[in-house]
Amino acid sequence: MFENGVVVRYGVADRAHENEFFRYFARSVKAYFDKKSIPALLIGMPECRVDSRLQIDALLITAKTLTIIDFKDYGGTLVLPDEPSFKKGQWKTVEGLIVKGGCSPNPFYQTGLQRERLIKILETFCRNLTSFNARHISTMICFSKKMQIRGHIPGSYRSYFHIADEESFLEKLFDTVCAGRENNDLLSKLFLDCFNKKIFSSTEYDLVVNPKSLGIECAQIPPAQFAKHQQQHKRPATFIDKIRSFLKGNSPVLIVTGTVGSDKAQLAPIIREEAFRVGFSSARVFALSNRVKRNLTSAIDEVESLYSTLFDFSAAKIDENGKRFIPRASLEECSPFSDCMSSDEENHRHVFVVYESQLITNSDRTEEMVQFGTGHLLSDLLSHLGIGNEKCVNKIVFVGDRFQLGFGSWSESCLNENWYKDSISVETIELPDVQNPTGIQETCLQIANAIRQGRTTNLVLEENDQVKICDGRLERELLENAGENSFHHKVLAYTNKQASDLNNYTKTSIIGNGKQPTTGDVVVFENQAFAYPSAHHNQPLGSVPQFDDTEPKRVENGKTGTIVNVDKNEENWLVLEEQVAKDEAPVRLTLVNADIRLDSSRASETYRIPFILELLQSDSAKLSPMQEMALKIHLSRLLESHMKTRPFEKSHYFNEMMISGDYFINEAGQYRDKKDHRFLTVYERRYRNEMQREILEGNSEYSRWLNAAQIKYGWCMTVHKAMSNEYDEITFSTNYEGGRRNEMYFKFLYTGISRARNRVNLVRWKPVSPFEKTEFGFLDQPTKNSSRKLTILVSTMDAVTSDIRSLVERSLADGMTITTAKSVRYQEIYEIAQGDKSFKMIFDYDSNGKVRSPRYAKGDKGLFNAFREGVSGSPLSSGAAEKGQMTWLYDIVSMDILKDCEVSVESSSNYRDILAIKKNASTVNVCVDYKKDNSVSRFRAQSGDKGLFSCIVQAICSYYAIPYPETALWRE
Repeated sequence: MFENGVVVRYGVADRAHENEFFRYFARSVKAYFDKKSIPALLIGMPECRVDSRLQIDALLITAKTLTIIDFKDYGGTLVLPDEPSFKKGQWKTVEGLIVKGGCSPNPFYQTGLQRERLIKILETFCRNLTSFNARHISTMICFSKKMQIRGHIPGSYRSYFHIADEESFLEKLFDTVCAGRENNDLLSKLFLDCFNKKIFSSTEYDLVVNPKSLGIECAQIPPAQFAKHQQQHKRPATFIDKIRSFLKGNSPVLIVTGTVGSDKAQLAPIIREEAFRVGFSSARVFALSNRVKRNLTSAIDEVESLYSTLFDFSAAKIDENGKRFIPRASLEECSPFSDCMSSDEENHRHVFVVYESQLITNSDRTEEMVQFGTGHLLSDLLSHLGIGNEKCVNKIVFVGDRFQLGFGSWSESCLNENWYKDSISVETIELPDVQNPTGIQETCLQIANAIRQGRTTNLVLEENDQVKICDGRLERELLENAGENSFHHKVLAYTNKQASDLNNYTKTSIIGNGKQPTTGDVVVFENQAFAYPSAHHNQPLGSVPQFDDTEPKRVENGKTGTIVNVDKNEENWLVLEEQVAKDEAPVRLTLVNADIRLDSSRASETYRIPFILELLQSDSAKLSPMQEMALKIHLSRLLESHMKTRPFEKSHYFNEMMISGDYFINEAGQYRDKKDHRFLTVYERRYRNEMQREILEGNSEYSRWLNAAQIKYGWCMTVHKAMSNEYDEITFSTNYEGGRRNEMYFKFLYTGISRARNRVNLVRWKPVSPFEKTEFGFLDQPTKNSSRKLTILVSTMDAVTSDIRSLVERSLADGMTITTAKSVRYQEIYEIAQGDKSFKMIFDYDSNGKVRSPRYAKGDKGLFNAFREGVSGSPLSSGAAEKGQMTWLYDIVSMDILKDCEVSVESSSNYRDILAIKKNASTVNVCVDYKKDNSVSRFRAQSGDKGLFSCIVQAICSYYAIPYPETALWRE
């Protein structure tokens, strides 16, 4: 393998300039080491299979040594911290530029953590494969430009830690690999097979990219790349002061919210810098999914997966029903270069910065087949950091957008400070909206402002350079484009049924792929599954508990791909039929194999994936409860069948239990835990774990069903499914038959529109109108039912009692007092007294909050009639009326709808306004009845020009795209 000297391999780079400098670095190392006849393996950006936190720029392995190399895109003169503060002190250039260390205080601490993690991995997976002592791993910081150093590395670190630049890295590496150690067999086939297959993923690297690069000249990084370090994203001093105050204070939780375009990604460097200033040992940035992680890596160094850090996948357990339990991991407390440190215990303090935090809630996320931790993500996250404990020194910053959809209830969202109550102290920061928004951002801000103001009854969107409102004639053209460019142009819908219908239409009528799954179909994963490369499909399938040569790839929920091939031979399909309910037919599920090319930010990879056919062909996004139960029953049956071949009573675990006497026998003759008779003994649990490991190995039916992928067609998806994704273009079906005048629908619009980078096509868009259910008409028209009592108040069911009380109090004449008030179903009963006279009356209301004129019950009728005359409420002054609840709507009517009219509020009472609308010499007075949610229940001409009123109604209907009512239908 090393006959030609240095072998170069490569993993994945997050940034283009890392690729560019590594190519120069690799050419130089190969040329020099080949000249010196030093065999070596150089791996650039290796992707660690066993610990996603281990993100290394380069690894150099010789027969004697292993060196971690971290590239830094800086140049100039570097001032190192003095010896007492070297471990965590800031690295600065003479110009004051901070040389960052990712989530660590400085590059020394950063590479020290990398070294500690790699040491633990080698000690676990490569023990006894070589004579190399993992504690002899060296680290090097390599600057991609010329860098002069002021200061020195403390003596205790010099044998492990080195600093080099573009001119000195060859001699520093040569000195390191030529150190007087014996050959440690690090280039032996035994070690490298383990290293390359179990620990790091990499491929062959072509050093020759173009003829000009054969001279091994340093391709200087464009100034713009270096300039990104010089750019400081300016934030107001008050913002930085708040961050600093939080980090120094006692509150463990900070909530930072901001709308689209508010540069939330630029907060991480500021938080990190301030955290290191006040002595935190790490400031780590997390994303809930790899989708969010990919979106952030262009702006933030070292973004980690929250699930990979929070949960210990290596300790996952599977119960007898096939459900996978993944426990919460313990918080890592690594000490960089601990083998050459003093014995003093280090005080670790951590800051977690979690992005897209609107997705973090405490709502139960337990699924039938998998459970992470307790199933309550927010509680697990706080417990992981120890937040809530009296002596906890760790902190967490939740960064999110409260106008986007989230998982579960807002009442349990991490962005809702009320969730923490009095148990955890919380601080909040709201970022200002972007000053010069793009067209997409402008539309999103319009929706956000409506939510802020509680006006979810009014939304009229207009076209701009990025947002287009499309009529039905363009729908097929848009679907054709999305079908051809599915990874760049995505169709979004509200419900799973809508998404399913659009996918079926695209598949059959646009793409022409028929009704059955076939080559070219775009799919999206609805669960987490494990898959093997298609090239190895003849090797055993299934989820294996140990790492080996056929280690599967974890395909995450939300991943998209294209079907390359479907196994249509039904003899290879797996079919289960399980009786779940006595009175219903058996549940049938079919498992079909497909080769799917996964969409990736790095490359397209094809994997053999078994999927459940019935789910793919259904309208639902997930298996039904009956289907989930059938799958669990089937897995339990397969495990029980396997255990019968070697029963518990004939195992060594049973013998150990008998000898220990640590068991209890219940009435059914079953062995149970001695302390808690509900559970199996620890010996039987160990036995079952071993049986599960056995049945998971190989091409077993158990492993295939347990690992079955749940996929759906992916040309169109729901907005919920598209959360955290971004696409160049979005075609957004905004049609929804249910209620649209609520905050959830507005968040649906905001989230869907913000998924687009460049263009949004709004299909079947209808304005949200406060006049959507309005009765238009004239006050002097006869009512449809003359016996119907007049509506005097329109309220809501939760406020109707207090609103009627306010109305009564305002309507009392001098000397009148309320003696009793009683609430019964759909009635408010009052007794009113004046001197020695009194009467009792009843206010009736319906489920819509419409309150009728009071009716007489008993007592003095004259006094009742006197009260009823004033019950409509005392008019407010016009000055007070201008500040009323509906002023915003009258502004829209005046400025946008009736531009040639004058609109003024003549009087205002409880949920009723009288408007005077003038056009030239014509005037009409309009009575407006409205509800507490800002919707208009009645809009009626009280007096004046009826022709003008008809024109006004027509203009309102045209503006909001609602049907113009027939005059005959207008009623009082």
